[in-house]
Order: sequence, then structure tokens, then C-alpha cells
Amino acid sequence: MSKSYKTQDIPFETEQLPIDRFAMPAEALEKDGYRVVHIQYELLQDGIEGNPTIGDYLTKDVLESLAAYPAKTTVVIDVQVGKGKTERCYDLIEDYAQQDDTIILMLSPFRKLVDKDNKKLQEERKLSVFCYKEFDEGPLPPEVITEALEKKVHIMTVNCLLGNPGEGAFAQKWDKSEYLSRLFTKCVDEKKKVVMFFDEIHESIDNFKPQFVPNLFKWWQVVQTCFISSATYTAAVYPVFKYIGALTNHSFTLLSLRRHKWKQDCISRLHLHIITEEYSANNLTPLSYLATILEEKKYKRVNILTGHKSLAIALQKPLDPNGNPNPFYDLLDPYDFNLVIGGDKEREFDSDGNNIGTLFKTGVNITESDSLMVIILPVIRDNPPDSIFNDGVPSIIQSLARQRKGGDIHIFMYQPSVLMEISTEKRGWVNQLRIEDEVPQSKNPYKPIRDRLPADFVAGMVTADYSDQYTSLKVLWEKYDERYLECSQ
Repeated sequence: MSKSYKTQDIPFETEQLPIDRFAMPAEALEKDGYRVVHIQYELLQDGIEGNPTIGDYLTKDVLESLAAYPAKTTVVIDVQVGKGKTERCYDLIEDYAQQDDTIILMLSPFRKLVDKDNKKLQEERKLSVFCYKEFDEGPLPPEVITEALEKKVHIMTVNCLLGNPGEGAFAQKWDKSEYLSRLFTKCVDEKKKVVMFFDEIHESIDNFKPQFVPNLFKWWQVVQTCFISSATYTAAVYPVFKYIGALTNHSFTLLSLRRHKWKQDCISRLHLHIITEEYSANNLTPLSYLATILEEKKYKRVNILTGHKSLAIALQKPLDPNGNPNPFYDLLDPYDFNLVIGGDKEREFDSDGNNIGTLFKTGVNITESDSLMVIILPVIRDNPPDSIFNDGVPSIIQSLARQRKGGDIHIFMYQPSVLMEISTEKRGWVNQLRIEDEVPQSKNPYKPIRDRLPADFVAGMVTADYSDQYTSLKVLWEKYDERYLECSQ
């Protein structure tokens, strides 16, 4: 195909700087009346005197010891990607399932992660499991619900627990509500202890709307322990911390592992492609450098993650929605891509094949060392449609972390007004980065990182430096608490 683009290599000077991230707000929780035990772990090879250490991966023993601190507690796991957080939670669930007086709720943000949980716990570990997706085929007979209530592990989305039907499950709302009501009553009547696991909590922040939070709070009578897990916490998760912590007598045990850089053979080579023409499912041509990458044919596995499912679908068809030829079709077709998008026929990520779609920015591990990951970010305009990257920084970090054994990552993005934000601390970061005159210089080049609060407050987001989000967003958290109180009365 003809090349309608020009390329320009831009050198970067890198420095060995500390990894910038949102720290666990232990002091803030204490000021708000929560009891907090905060334990800082170190990697064995980086051990700091006085701090406990772990090896390359998190162990079940560490989580068990943390859960045992107070009689009731919420354990927050703040460990970077690739350290085995989810697998260790599965180990704990297996142990809890052996206790006659315990019921486990495994809560994930997405249906595809529910499928993964069900496969790991029911199919592989042979636990007694009920998965809420059995409601997909319609109302379940009373005898099936009665049998489901006897299961030890109940797998569902956070939305299901909260009674939030989401965008497409209104028909199932009452059936699921009845099932959860009977499960709750059973736990109360039989004095069962409930253990909740909230995995990838950064993806669930927007689900905790004030009108649904009372459906969570009623479980405080029976909840013994909650586990919250993520590698990419932001200030926006703070209200959710408070809601979940209220289930365990306002008690927290925070596990933090100091961030470190991966070994060189596990680090992917990162390529950033700035596109100066808007691209979409209706206009694929601006992505023409994708053809150059595919023509090399040097990768065993190719995975293409897109911001919108319409783009993933368009890339796989010979003609675009306007009837124009797809310039990439002949190059993409031999890869026999597995289309991984939401919908009635949602498919799982195939770790042994090639994938294209929107549903693997989190929750999957790509372990083939000779892999290509293409990430096509959405074009951002005023009032852009929702995409899988709506929450900004966490989504980008999670997507980049899918490849665990090196390889190449190519990011395609539409030109921003400024390519790098300016650090107010002037620690040697890039101040400005431009591509000749094709990227206009902003009159105000400082563009702070803004992480998303629940939808009600996105419009009122406070401009803040990433390291100072807590202070800047405090007023919004207080307003959010006020909204909850209004809805719960």
C-alpha cells in the first residue's frame, strides 16, 4: 500500500527517577476515623532494614497474616502488576471455602473477569461455585436458586452486588436482587461469615453511585473481611475505600510493596506514533504505519487493543463502513484474529492466539516473549464518546503491563496540544516536546493529569498536580458523602 505519512524520530533523554504513583492515604483514613495498620514490604533483593520482605511474587502467607490483624478488617493490596495478586486471592478463597461457616463473594468490574474467576475457581480448583451469569438465560427456577444458595463461592460483578443493572441488564435486575436478598438472609440466619474480594477496584469506581451504596452497607452485619486489590490506585478510589471499610468496623490493613523496575528481559520496547489526522472506523488510512509494522512479520503473537469496538470491527473487514477498501485487511487477515469485544457473544482473550478488541486492557497476561502489542488510543475531541481509556492514567498503565516477557508495544495516538506535561518540581523531566509545526503549541503548556471520580463529579474535577490530588479532591469527596447520606435517608 502507498505510504501517506512521514516519520520523524524524536530522541528521549531518560533519567533514573523514582516511580511516581498515588500513595495509600493512611493518614487521611485515620483523620476520618478509621483504624489503620500500614505495613510497607520490600522486595528481598531491595530489603530495607526494619521492613518485612517478599520474593519476586506475593505469597498467600502474607495475605493471611494481614487478614488476621483485627477481628474484622479490610485488607488493601497495593502491589504492582505481575506480582501474583489475583492468584494469591484465589489461594485464599480456596482456603476460606473449606470453612463451614464462611461464604465468599468474588467481585470483579467486568463480565469477562467474572468468566476468568469462574474458570479458575470452579473448573480448575473444583470449588463449590455459583456464577451470576447463569441468569443470562432468563429467570432461574426456585429449586436452582435454592441450590445456588448452598454454594461456598459466589462470583459476580460489583454492579450485581450493588444492585446497579448497568446499561443492559434491567430484565435481570429483580431476579438477581431476589437471589442476593435470599443469600443475605441465609448468612444472617445461619450466622455465616462473609469474605469479599474486590479485584481490580480501579475499574469499579464509577459503579459506587450513592443510590446503590446502601445495598452494600447492609452486608456489614455479616462481613468478616474484605480484600481490595489493584496495581493502579488513584485519589478517586478514596470514597470507595471508605464505603468498603465501613463494612469491617472502619478498620484497614494496608499492604504496600515499594515499586521497582522490571528486569531488562521483561521490559518491552515502547514506540509512540503521533498521528496528525483524525482516524476512526470510518477513516483507517491515518493509521497507515500499522501496515509497516505488520509487514515485518517477525512476531509470534499479535494483539491489537482499541479504544472503541467499532474500530476493532472495522480493522477486520475488507471494507470500512463507508464502503472504502480497508488498507490493512490483507495484512491482518492471515493472523486469524480472535475478536474480543463486549456483547451477546463475548469471547475470551486467547492466550495462545492473536487478539483484537477492547476487553484485554486488564486481567490478562501475555507471556510470549516475541509478541507485538498495538494500542490504538481514541481521538479526543470535545465531549468524546466513552472509550476503554476513559479513566486516563490507570488504563494506560494497565494496558502497557499486559506483556510480561518483553516484545514491542506500539501506541498510536492523535496529536495532543502538548506531548509531555511540565513538572512543577523541575526534576529534569521533558518540559516541552513538539513535532515541527504539526503539533500546535498550547498557550498554557501545563496539562495536569486528571483521574476520574464517579460520573457525577467528572465535570467538576479540580485541576491538580498528580502528587497533590488528595488535597485538591477532598472537597469533592465530602460532597460525594453528602450525596450518599441524601440517598440513604
